[in-house]
Amino acid sequence: GAVFDWIADKYVDAAVILGVGFSGIPIVSHLIDVPPVADFGVVGLALAGSLINTFIKPVTYAEIGFSERIAGKIEDPLEGVGFFGRPETILVLVLGGVTGYIWIAILLIAVCTNLSAVQRVFYLYRQYS
Repeated sequence: GAVFDWIADKYVDAAVILGVGFSGIPIVSHLIDVPPVADFGVVGLALAGSLINTFIKPVTYAEIGFSERIAGKIEDPLEGVGFFGRPETILVLVLGGVTGYIWIAILLIAVCTNLSAVQRVFYLYRQYS
């Protein structure tokens, strides 16, 4: 159940972010003098950050393992590491959509998810190297 839920979450994230990209909404091209294709580059960064940020956890489980299930839940070696995960991504997307500032939401996701992924990688490097 949890595996299928995780996979479905990734497809939903990708569909929403790509939907914004294909909609033609300007992300950065209305702020700075760049071609409109730069907007899709930012969307690509948002998508990559969103997917990689959450992909780090299962890779960590596969590499370092986990000790046991506690009350049906796997002990998470990355609990509390990374300031911008899936809940924050969804919240920012919803707020951006409701307020009409979806371009700001995509920019925030592009920056914050990738920074959070780097934060998790550095944490793992310090803990397990």
